Amino acid sequence: MKQTFQLNRRFDEESAIQLPASYLQQHSLVANTSIELSFGSKTVRCRVTENNECDQSVYLSDSLWEQLKLPFETSIHLFYQNGCLLMGPLVGIFTAGFTSSKQFPLGQRTSQYAKILQSQEDIGGFYFVFGHHLIDWENGEINGYFLNDGSWTLLTVPFPNVIYNRIPNRRTENLETIQSTKKKFETEYAIPYFNPNFFNKQEIHERLSKDDTVLPFLPESLVKPSSHELKALLSKYKHLYLKPIEGSHGEQIKQIIKLPEEPYFYCRYHDEDQIRLRRYSSLTRLLQHEYPDGLEDVIVQQGIHLLKLGKQPMDFRIHTNKNIDGRWEITAIAAKKAGWQSVTTHIHRGGEVISVDDLVHDGLLSKKRVSQLKRAALTLSHALDHQLEGCIGEIGFDLGIDENGDVWLFEANSKPGRLIFEQGKLKREDIISRELPLEYAIYLSKRAFESPHQFINQLIT
Repeated sequence: MKQTFQLNRRFDEESAIQLPASYLQQHSLVANTSIELSFGSKTVRCRVTENNECDQSVYLSDSLWEQLKLPFETSIHLFYQNGCLLMGPLVGIFTAGFTSSKQFPLGQRTSQYAKILQSQEDIGGFYFVFGHHLIDWENGEINGYFLNDGSWTLLTVPFPNVIYNRIPNRRTENLETIQSTKKKFETEYAIPYFNPNFFNKQEIHERLSKDDTVLPFLPESLVKPSSHELKALLSKYKHLYLKPIEGSHGEQIKQIIKLPEEPYFYCRYHDEDQIRLRRYSSLTRLLQHEYPDGLEDVIVQQGIHLLKLGKQPMDFRIHTNKNIDGRWEITAIAAKKAGWQSVTTHIHRGGEVISVDDLVHDGLLSKKRVSQLKRAALTLSHALDHQLEGCIGEIGFDLGIDENGDVWLFEANSKPGRLIFEQGKLKREDIISRELPLEYAIYLSKRAFESPHQFINQLIT
């Protein structure tokens, strides 16, 4: 963790900031000289004075506090470059689904955001939640929801240094108001905006297929297949998974099975809380009934015989995040055992979350295989980071290990849910996976402030 400073407000009329003597010396700053002071998109001119105490406190005069619209006293980071000092950073979490409640501004999702922001005092900086309706474009300000002393407060602040995208679903993200807001922040204000979009399964497959380092992890797949191609793949693997290209949470996934000793084709899928199994005399009839509109929006993946826990297959959810140095690291890993006869391992389909440490301790999973999974997740993270545009700060992977010990990628999620880590022994993983996006926001703030042209050019290319 980078060094933080305690920011305090001083009630006087002098436009001055008082910095620790060690900071002045480190950056060759001379007391009683003038600098530019920035908070978010707001910049003012002020005088620098020296704090001769031994602590690492920063004191800001009342007039500067009001001009910059600082929310409250807290720990902050300082970045200095070419006569300009940035305090903060100020980070906005962009989402939707706001209510009129002051206590629960995001309804049932309020607690999720409260958990994310609970780490801000230790990490340093200002973090708030906002929606497109809270933006004042004319004055360059946002009415943001801040969590201070456990309570939500709506405060007006400048535009942030960085935006963390947490729009909750694809339908909302595709709305014109959301897309235009995103574009305006990126193009007109050059504000770093990370995790810009939900992943599209077709795009992810096509991009990763260009990278030799991850080809061994990719199941054989078909995008918008013809019935002839589907039949050939089914003959090769005996069972296939058909997934909506824009799908999430395991919705509308179907399994097609063709046993060699039987003439029939079977289709398994979830219908609300029930598991359906339909039998067809031909693949043509199956497709006509199950996919009357065709397979234009479907990706097909080979079936894989996964490791089992008891009689049930299991796969693994692994979260990777970029840290405060902009490097990928594993933040969480858990096993998911499929529910009885379930098509997938999703929790809402009866799946069970199990600690990987428990599996290793009980001799049900080797440390070697855990290392395989972690290496694969990091390799895939680097590959996606290289292949996709924009800033990606976190990814949730669904990986599997087959009976031969090979690792396979099933899903990559740009806005992974964290419900899986709120159970049992996975609390630590839950905390770390929530802290790292805030740390990555600090990294982006520093880069964009110190090398703005280089940073913008890298985003464009």
